[in-house]
Amino acid sequence: VAVATTLALSSEKTAGAVDELAEATEKFQDRVSDAQASYDETNSSIEGTAYAAEYYAKRLDELAAAGLDTAAANQEYEQTVEKLNELLPELNLTIDEQTGLVNKDTEAILANVDAWKKSAQEQALQDMFSEKLKAQGEAIAELTVAQAKLNSLEEEHSFIEKKRSQMSNALQRTIKELAAANQKLATATDPAEINALSEEVLVLTQRQEDYYSGYAYWDDELHRVTESEGELGQQIAETKKVVDSYIEREKIYKESEVDLKDKIMRSYGIATNSYKMGSSEMLSTLAFIRLGAYYKILPISDVSVIDS
Repeated sequence: VAVATTLALSSEKTAGAVDELAEATEKFQDRVSDAQASYDETNSSIEGTAYAAEYYAKRLDELAAAGLDTAAANQEYEQTVEKLNELLPELNLTIDEQTGLVNKDTEAILANVDAWKKSAQEQALQDMFSEKLKAQGEAIAELTVAQAKLNSLEEEHSFIEKKRSQMSNALQRTIKELAAANQKLATATDPAEINALSEEVLVLTQRQEDYYSGYAYWDDELHRVTESEGELGQQIAETKKVVDSYIEREKIYKESEVDLKDKIMRSYGIATNSYKMGSSEMLSTLAFIRLGAYYKILPISDVSVIDS
Protein backbone atom coordinates (compact mmCIF):
# COMPACT_ATOMS: atom_id res chain seq x y z
CA VAL A 1 0.00 0.00 0.00
CA ALA A 2 2.83 2.36 0.92
CA VAL A 3 4.59 1.66 -2.39
CA ALA A 4 1.38 2.15 -4.37
CA THR A 5 0.77 5.43 -2.53
CA THR A 6 4.32 6.61 -3.28
CA LEU A 7 3.91 5.78 -6.97
CA ALA A 8 0.54 7.52 -7.07
CA LEU A 9 2.12 10.66 -5.62
CA SER A 10 4.99 10.40 -8.11
CA SER A 11 2.54 10.05 -10.99
CA GLU A 12 0.63 13.09 -9.76
CA LYS A 13 3.89 15.05 -9.53
CA THR A 14 4.86 14.32 -13.11
CA ALA A 15 1.34 14.39 -14.57
CA GLY A 16 0.85 17.24 -16.99
CA ALA A 17 4.58 18.01 -17.09
CA VAL A 18 4.67 17.57 -20.87
CA ASP A 19 1.70 19.89 -21.41
CA GLU A 20 3.10 22.44 -18.97
CA LEU A 21 6.46 22.52 -20.73
CA ALA A 22 4.82 22.66 -24.17
CA GLU A 23 2.75 25.64 -23.01
CA ALA A 24 5.87 27.29 -21.56
CA THR A 25 7.67 26.79 -24.87
CA GLU A 26 4.79 28.32 -26.81
CA LYS A 27 4.62 31.20 -24.33
CA PHE A 28 8.37 31.79 -24.74
CA GLN A 29 8.06 31.88 -28.53
CA ASP A 30 5.05 34.21 -28.31
CA ARG A 31 6.85 36.58 -25.94
CA VAL A 32 9.92 36.68 -28.16
CA SER A 33 7.72 37.31 -31.21
CA ASP A 34 5.71 39.98 -29.35
CA ALA A 35 8.91 41.69 -28.20
CA GLN A 36 10.20 41.68 -31.78
CA ALA A 37 6.87 42.98 -33.12
CA SER A 38 6.76 45.69 -30.46
CA TYR A 39 10.30 46.72 -31.37
CA ASP A 40 9.46 46.79 -35.07
CA GLU A 41 6.39 48.94 -34.39
CA THR A 42 8.32 51.29 -32.10
CA ASN A 43 11.21 51.55 -34.54
CA SER A 44 8.78 52.30 -37.37
CA SER A 45 7.22 55.06 -35.25
CA ILE A 46 10.67 56.46 -34.46
CA GLU A 47 11.59 56.45 -38.15
CA GLY A 48 8.32 58.19 -39.00
CA THR A 49 8.76 60.85 -36.31
CA ALA A 50 12.35 61.52 -37.36
CA TYR A 51 11.36 61.74 -41.03
CA ALA A 52 8.57 64.23 -40.25
CA ALA A 53 10.85 66.30 -38.01
CA GLU A 54 13.52 66.44 -40.70
CA TYR A 55 10.90 67.51 -43.24
CA TYR A 56 9.62 70.32 -41.00
CA ALA A 57 13.18 71.48 -40.19
CA LYS A 58 13.98 71.75 -43.89
CA ARG A 59 10.66 73.49 -44.48
CA LEU A 60 11.64 76.14 -41.93
CA ASP A 61 14.82 76.69 -43.91
CA GLU A 62 12.85 76.99 -47.14
CA LEU A 63 10.38 79.48 -45.64
CA ALA A 64 13.18 81.60 -44.16
CA ALA A 65 15.06 81.58 -47.47
CA ALA A 66 11.93 82.68 -49.35
CA GLY A 67 11.39 85.52 -46.89
CA LEU A 68 8.76 85.88 -44.19
CA ASP A 69 7.23 88.93 -45.81
CA THR A 70 3.60 87.88 -45.69
CA ALA A 71 1.21 86.96 -42.91
CA ALA A 72 0.65 83.56 -44.55
CA ALA A 73 4.38 82.81 -44.60
CA ASN A 74 4.76 83.85 -40.96
CA GLN A 75 1.76 81.77 -39.95
CA GLU A 76 3.12 78.65 -41.71
CA TYR A 77 6.54 79.26 -40.15
CA GLU A 78 5.04 79.46 -36.65
CA GLN A 79 2.85 76.40 -37.25
CA THR A 80 5.86 74.44 -38.48
CA VAL A 81 7.76 75.33 -35.30
CA GLU A 82 4.75 74.18 -33.24
CA LYS A 83 4.63 70.88 -35.14
CA LEU A 84 8.32 70.31 -34.51
CA ASN A 85 7.85 70.96 -30.79
CA GLU A 86 4.87 68.60 -30.74
CA LEU A 87 6.91 65.85 -32.41
CA LEU A 88 10.02 66.39 -30.28
CA PRO A 89 9.41 68.59 -27.20
CA GLU A 90 13.07 68.19 -26.24
CA LEU A 91 13.98 70.46 -29.19
CA ASN A 92 12.51 73.33 -27.16
CA LEU A 93 12.23 75.59 -30.20
CA THR A 94 11.22 79.24 -29.79
CA ILE A 95 10.89 82.12 -32.23
CA ASP A 96 13.10 85.16 -31.61
CA GLU A 97 10.90 88.25 -31.31
CA GLN A 98 13.45 90.48 -33.02
CA THR A 99 14.47 88.30 -35.97
CA GLY A 100 11.24 86.31 -36.26
CA LEU A 101 13.35 83.17 -36.76
CA VAL A 102 13.65 80.01 -34.72
CA ASN A 103 16.35 79.93 -32.03
CA LYS A 104 18.26 77.06 -33.72
CA ASP A 105 19.48 76.77 -37.28
CA THR A 106 18.47 73.88 -39.51
CA GLU A 107 21.77 72.06 -39.09
CA ALA A 108 21.43 72.10 -35.30
CA ILE A 109 17.80 70.93 -35.45
CA LEU A 110 18.70 68.06 -37.79
CA ALA A 111 21.58 67.08 -35.51
CA ASN A 112 19.18 67.05 -32.53
CA VAL A 113 16.67 64.96 -34.46
CA ASP A 114 19.36 62.48 -35.47
CA ALA A 115 20.61 62.24 -31.86
CA TRP A 116 17.05 61.68 -30.61
CA LYS A 117 16.47 59.03 -33.27
CA LYS A 118 19.61 57.08 -32.34
CA SER A 119 18.85 57.33 -28.61
CA ALA A 120 15.23 56.23 -29.10
CA GLN A 121 16.25 53.31 -31.30
CA GLU A 122 18.88 52.19 -28.80
CA GLN A 123 16.29 52.33 -26.01
CA ALA A 124 13.78 50.38 -28.09
CA LEU A 125 16.44 47.76 -28.84
CA GLN A 126 17.38 47.56 -25.16
CA ASP A 127 13.71 47.16 -24.17
CA MET A 128 13.30 44.37 -26.73
CA PHE A 129 16.37 42.47 -25.52
CA SER A 130 15.30 42.99 -21.89
CA GLU A 131 11.87 41.46 -22.57
CA LYS A 132 13.40 38.60 -24.53
CA LEU A 133 15.86 37.98 -21.70
CA LYS A 134 13.02 37.76 -19.18
CA ALA A 135 11.19 35.30 -21.43
CA GLN A 136 14.39 33.29 -21.81
CA GLY A 137 14.89 33.17 -18.03
CA GLU A 138 11.35 31.92 -17.45
CA ALA A 139 11.71 29.28 -20.16
CA ILE A 140 14.98 28.04 -18.63
CA ALA A 141 13.30 27.91 -15.20
CA GLU A 142 10.50 25.77 -16.68
CA LEU A 143 13.15 23.53 -18.24
CA THR A 144 14.82 23.09 -14.86
CA VAL A 145 11.53 22.08 -13.26
CA ALA A 146 10.80 19.66 -16.11
CA GLN A 147 14.27 18.14 -15.86
CA ALA A 148 13.75 17.57 -12.13
CA LYS A 149 10.50 15.75 -12.94
CA LEU A 150 12.30 13.68 -15.55
CA ASN A 151 14.98 12.78 -12.99
CA SER A 152 12.19 11.68 -10.66
CA LEU A 153 10.72 9.51 -13.40
CA GLU A 154 14.13 7.95 -14.06
CA GLU A 155 14.49 7.08 -10.36
CA GLU A 156 10.99 5.65 -10.40
CA HIS A 157 11.85 3.66 -13.53
CA SER A 158 14.85 2.10 -11.78
CA PHE A 159 12.77 1.24 -8.70
CA ILE A 160 9.94 -0.33 -10.74
CA GLU A 161 12.36 -2.28 -12.92
CA LYS A 162 13.96 -3.72 -9.78
CA LYS A 163 10.56 -4.67 -8.35
CA ARG A 164 9.46 -6.29 -11.61
CA SER A 165 12.71 -8.27 -11.74
CA GLN A 166 12.22 -9.46 -8.16
CA MET A 167 8.66 -10.45 -8.94
CA SER A 168 9.78 -12.29 -12.09
CA ASN A 169 12.43 -14.22 -10.19
CA ALA A 170 9.96 -15.15 -7.46
CA LEU A 171 7.43 -16.24 -10.09
CA GLN A 172 9.95 -18.43 -11.91
CA ARG A 173 11.05 -19.98 -8.63
CA THR A 174 7.44 -20.72 -7.64
CA ILE A 175 6.67 -22.24 -11.07
CA LYS A 176 9.57 -24.65 -10.60
CA GLU A 177 8.49 -25.47 -7.03
CA LEU A 178 4.93 -26.07 -8.19
CA ALA A 179 6.08 -28.31 -11.02
CA ALA A 180 8.19 -30.33 -8.60
CA ALA A 181 5.31 -30.62 -6.10
CA ASN A 182 2.89 -31.77 -8.85
CA GLN A 183 5.45 -34.35 -10.01
CA LYS A 184 5.78 -35.73 -6.49
CA LEU A 185 2.00 -35.73 -6.06
CA ALA A 186 1.58 -37.72 -9.25
CA THR A 187 3.78 -40.53 -7.94
CA ALA A 188 2.81 -40.42 -4.25
CA THR A 189 0.91 -43.41 -2.74
CA ASP A 190 0.93 -42.66 0.96
CA PRO A 191 -2.34 -40.86 1.97
CA ALA A 192 -0.56 -38.58 4.45
CA GLU A 193 2.04 -37.61 1.83
CA ILE A 194 -0.71 -37.06 -0.74
CA ASN A 195 -2.57 -34.73 1.64
CA ALA A 196 0.61 -32.81 2.44
CA LEU A 197 1.57 -32.49 -1.22
CA SER A 198 -1.97 -31.44 -2.14
CA GLU A 199 -1.82 -28.65 0.47
CA GLU A 200 1.59 -27.60 -0.85
CA VAL A 201 0.27 -27.52 -4.44
CA LEU A 202 -2.67 -25.32 -3.35
CA VAL A 203 -0.33 -22.92 -1.52
CA LEU A 204 2.10 -22.77 -4.45
CA THR A 205 -0.73 -22.31 -6.95
CA GLN A 206 -2.08 -19.36 -4.95
CA ARG A 207 1.44 -17.96 -4.62
CA GLN A 208 1.96 -18.33 -8.37
CA GLU A 209 -1.25 -16.39 -9.07
CA ASP A 210 -0.16 -13.68 -6.64
CA TYR A 211 3.23 -13.40 -8.30
CA TYR A 212 1.58 -13.31 -11.74
CA SER A 213 -0.62 -10.42 -10.58
CA GLY A 214 2.35 -8.68 -8.98
CA TYR A 215 4.47 -9.06 -12.11
CA ALA A 216 1.62 -7.76 -14.29
CA TYR A 217 1.23 -4.74 -11.99
CA TRP A 218 4.93 -3.83 -12.08
CA ASP A 219 5.07 -4.48 -15.82
CA ASP A 220 2.18 -2.06 -16.39
CA GLU A 221 3.89 0.49 -14.14
CA LEU A 222 7.12 0.10 -16.10
CA HIS A 223 5.31 0.73 -19.39
CA ARG A 224 3.64 3.80 -17.87
CA VAL A 225 6.82 5.35 -16.55
CA THR A 226 8.76 4.51 -19.72
CA GLU A 227 6.12 6.24 -21.84
CA SER A 228 6.10 9.26 -19.51
CA GLU A 229 9.90 9.43 -19.63
CA GLY A 230 9.88 9.33 -23.42
CA GLU A 231 7.23 12.04 -23.79
CA LEU A 232 8.78 14.38 -21.23
CA GLY A 233 12.31 13.75 -22.51
CA GLN A 234 11.22 14.57 -26.06
CA GLN A 235 9.47 17.77 -24.96
CA ILE A 236 12.53 18.83 -22.95
CA ALA A 237 14.72 18.25 -26.01
CA GLU A 238 12.33 20.27 -28.22
CA THR A 239 12.16 23.13 -25.72
CA LYS A 240 15.96 23.17 -25.33
CA LYS A 241 16.28 23.30 -29.10
CA VAL A 242 13.96 26.31 -29.31
CA VAL A 243 15.66 28.17 -26.44
CA ASP A 244 19.22 27.29 -27.54
CA SER A 245 18.45 28.34 -31.11
CA TYR A 246 17.18 31.70 -29.87
CA ILE A 247 20.20 32.19 -27.56
CA GLU A 248 22.61 31.43 -30.40
CA ARG A 249 20.86 33.89 -32.75
CA GLU A 250 20.91 36.64 -30.14
CA LYS A 251 24.54 35.91 -29.27
CA ILE A 252 25.60 36.17 -32.91
CA TYR A 253 23.56 39.34 -33.41
CA LYS A 254 24.88 41.11 -30.30
CA GLU A 255 28.53 40.14 -30.69
CA SER A 256 28.98 41.19 -34.29
CA GLU A 257 26.00 43.15 -35.55
CA VAL A 258 27.94 44.91 -38.33
CA ASP A 259 29.68 41.72 -39.48
CA LEU A 260 26.44 39.80 -39.32
CA LYS A 261 24.58 42.39 -41.40
CA ASP A 262 27.41 42.29 -43.92
CA LYS A 263 27.20 38.49 -44.19
CA ILE A 264 23.41 38.64 -44.48
CA MET A 265 23.50 41.24 -47.25
CA ARG A 266 26.29 39.38 -49.08
CA SER A 267 24.35 36.11 -48.81
CA TYR A 268 21.22 37.82 -50.11
CA GLY A 269 23.20 39.28 -53.00
CA ILE A 270 24.72 35.90 -53.85
CA ALA A 271 21.35 34.14 -53.66
CA THR A 272 19.60 36.67 -55.88
CA ASN A 273 22.36 36.93 -58.47
CA SER A 274 23.84 33.42 -58.74
CA TYR A 275 23.10 31.07 -61.62
CA LYS A 276 24.21 27.93 -59.75
CA MET A 277 25.31 27.10 -56.22
CA GLY A 278 26.73 24.06 -54.39
CA SER A 279 24.67 22.44 -51.65
CA SER A 280 27.06 23.44 -48.86
CA GLU A 281 27.18 27.07 -50.02
CA MET A 282 23.42 27.06 -50.46
CA LEU A 283 22.79 25.90 -46.87
CA SER A 284 25.17 28.52 -45.48
CA THR A 285 23.66 31.25 -47.66
CA LEU A 286 20.07 30.36 -46.73
CA ALA A 287 20.99 30.25 -43.03
CA PHE A 288 22.16 33.88 -43.15
CA ILE A 289 19.14 34.93 -45.24
CA ARG A 290 16.86 33.30 -42.68
CA LEU A 291 18.60 35.31 -39.94
CA GLY A 292 18.17 38.43 -42.04
CA ALA A 293 14.46 37.77 -42.33
CA TYR A 294 14.18 37.11 -38.59
CA TYR A 295 15.87 40.41 -37.66
CA LYS A 296 13.98 42.35 -40.36
CA ILE A 297 17.26 43.21 -42.06
CA LEU A 298 15.95 41.75 -45.32
CA PRO A 299 12.54 42.55 -46.86
CA ILE A 300 11.21 39.01 -46.31
CA SER A 301 8.04 38.77 -44.24
CA ASP A 302 7.38 35.04 -44.73
CA VAL A 303 10.35 32.88 -43.66
CA SER A 304 8.69 29.77 -45.18
CA VAL A 305 9.47 31.24 -48.60
CA ILE A 306 13.16 30.64 -47.85
CA ASP A 307 12.57 26.99 -46.96
CA SER A 308 10.56 26.39 -50.11
